[in-house]
Amino acid sequence: NATRRWAPKSNPKIVHAKVLMDQNKLDDNGRARSRGVGFVEFDGYADTVACLRCLNNHPNAGHGFSFTSRPIVEFAVEDSRKVARRRRRVAERRARIEAVRQVRKEA
Repeated sequence: NATRRWAPKSNPKIVHAKVLMDQNKLDDNGRARSRGVGFVEFDGYADTVACLRCLNNHPNAGHGFSFTSRPIVEFAVEDSRKVARRRRRVAERRARIEAVRQVRKEA
């Protein structure tokens, strides 16, 4: 949302997002708390650059950020084998879901 707010001409597509959780620190409900680190994979390079420019060290970036707590955005290069493995798992999961739908449809 922050990228859309600060770069209205951009229409970013997020492919994958992950927030790292600390299993040793729990909130009042017993759920793991965020470690303050997350990863976002965008579909295109231009969307990645727009996010970097709009959010990096910006106090009004959005939820939970202020002049004392600013987001630090960096590029990260991911291992292509892990990316391929994740895409393969997603494709397999979608195929299983579709197979279950077909069985239910035939029943």
